[in-house]
Amino acid sequence: SEKRNCKYSRYADDLTFSGSEEAIGMLGIAKYTLNRIGLELDQNKTNIFRRGRRQMVTGLVVNQKVNVPRRIRKRIRAAVHSFELGKKLHWDGLETNSSSLSGRLSYLCMIPSDSSQSLMARFKFASKKRSKKKS
Repeated sequence: SEKRNCKYSRYADDLTFSGSEEAIGMLGIAKYTLNRIGLELDQNKTNIFRRGRRQMVTGLVVNQKVNVPRRIRKRIRAAVHSFELGKKLHWDGLETNSSSLSGRLSYLCMIPSDSSQSLMARFKFASKKRSKKKS
C-alpha cells in the first residue's frame, strides 16, 4: 500500500484501502495474498467508495471526519426525547429499556461531537428525574 501511496487499515476481518484510484489496485493484491493462505474476498462485502459518495468503514461515515451515520444519530436523539417525555422506548420496532439507550449513547459519544455530549447530558438528567419520582 505504501508503494501505491495508499493507507491500509484492518479491523478483525475487514480490510480498508484508502487513497487515490491506486487504492483500487490493492483489491487484486489482497485477493492474491488471501488466496495463498486459503482465504478469499467476499464479493458481497467488497465496496469502492469514491469521492462525493458517503464512505462507510465498519459502520461509520469517514468522508471528511469520522461520524456515526445521520440516520442512527437521529434515531438516538428521538429515543432520548421519548425518554425525557416518559414514553416507552422502542428500537427496530421492539420495546427496549434505558440501559439499551445508555449503550447507544455511549457508542455515539465514542465519536466526539457537541451533540453526543448534549444528548448524554439530557439522558442523565432525565434518568435522575425518573429516579426521584420512584423514591
